Amino acid sequence: MRAVTTLPSGYRSSHTITLSHNPGLLIGLNLAGAVLFVAFGLLFLFLAAHLSPAFARGGSGTLSGWGLLLIFGVLIGSVPFTLIAHELTHGLFFWIFTRKRPTYGFKGFYAYAAAPDFYIPRNQFILIGLAPFVVISLIGIALLPFTALGVALTIVLILTMNAAGAVGDFYAVGVLLTQTPSTLIRDFGDGMACYRPE
Repeated sequence: MRAVTTLPSGYRSSHTITLSHNPGLLIGLNLAGAVLFVAFGLLFLFLAAHLSPAFARGGSGTLSGWGLLLIFGVLIGSVPFTLIAHELTHGLFFWIFTRKRPTYGFKGFYAYAAAPDFYIPRNQFILIGLAPFVVISLIGIALLPFTALGVALTIVLILTMNAAGAVGDFYAVGVLLTQTPSTLIRDFGDGMACYRPE
């Protein structure tokens, strides 16, 4: 089954998620994201301690004012970098399955990539949803053994933010797993609609 621009005959709406019209869900996802931040932070710190020789050795001495300023700059710079990398990865997989440029946007507390003109098969959409978490995590973990301490810490931060930021993706995938494989999904940025044959 392929992504299509016209809903096939016999398909009807079965489930819709819209974040902009569901503040309770948005708050819940943000709270879950905070829990995931702690959990994944501990996981990636554990991996860094075992995979990165520089991380395992640790640092020595005290930081100068410039050192603290550099750390602060890395923290601030990591946020937009992670957000952009996450959404571009979604976008790459949207393109793989539709061969059309996705749309990008930002609404309130979240950014998104979408392909609103397409109805995408469930299993393809699950891959699109999980792609940023899987791809960025694998790249970051693969880089840990070859990085200096400061870079390793930056990677851990990026991986943690990316994983926590995937909370909405995890939720969407959980919903999709309750739908039949023949379900088609239309992503419109701040939500998605599921359609399945009657």
